[in-house]
Amino acid sequence: MKVRIALVCLALAACSDWPDTGSAPKTKAGQPWPSLLPVSEIVADTPANADETSAADMASRAAALRARAALLRRSADTRAEMEALRARLDR
Repeated sequence: MKVRIALVCLALAACSDWPDTGSAPKTKAGQPWPSLLPVSEIVADTPANADETSAADMASRAAALRARAALLRRSADTRAEMEALRARLDR
């Protein structure tokens, strides 16, 4: 019975169309990828005509990006810990 239900669901899913997500963004042939820069260089290259609020906004965005990177690093460590826990529980 479960096999029949699974086959019916699979057949129904196969009959649907792919969603229209638009075309891929166009890139120029032979153009190199942009280079990544450290945040310190970006902050140091702030234009001279930038006011205090834009400099403060840039500094707060940089701090938010650093915090997000730390969170992602921590979650990677957590994933490794979870895999180790799963391995111990599978014994």
